[in-house]
Amino acid sequence: MDAIDRIGSGPWYDRNGLKVWNALSEMTADRPPTSYTYRDDLPNEDGIPNHDYDLDGSTADDDNHDFPTGSDTSGRKVSGDTAASRCNDWTSTTASGRPWCGHSWPRQGSGTHWIHSIQEGGCGAGINLSEQSVPMGCTTIGCGGGYGGIYCFATTP
Repeated sequence: MDAIDRIGSGPWYDRNGLKVWNALSEMTADRPPTSYTYRDDLPNEDGIPNHDYDLDGSTADDDNHDFPTGSDTSGRKVSGDTAASRCNDWTSTTASGRPWCGHSWPRQGSGTHWIHSIQEGGCGAGINLSEQSVPMGCTTIGCGGGYGGIYCFATTP
């Protein structure tokens, strides 16, 4: 079953209780609707806009835009994708997969879609909070800009 088939019919709310999407047709768009406050900076699990969240405690913006989805832009499994390429269905940090990630904020040059923008370098745990492309030999989720955060949306605020 694909992710889009498991999430209900909406509406969906973020961690702050703000409505993000009303219907599946809105959810699969490149970015959330213009009416959503955090359209270009989805908040993390603490309700803080991701581009403004400093994991290291510094005052500079961290580049933590990648988050694993394993889905294409329609919320379905990527064609040809396997459980291994999704890090053994998100249970392994040692699998040899290269999971697909979305972008919590639009990153020009590497994708703006919140569900499907870039393939990570691997399944290992890792954090890279500098703005760059996926470095050669990268084997972690987050090596291209992120910390492997996973987003959840609720159907009730």
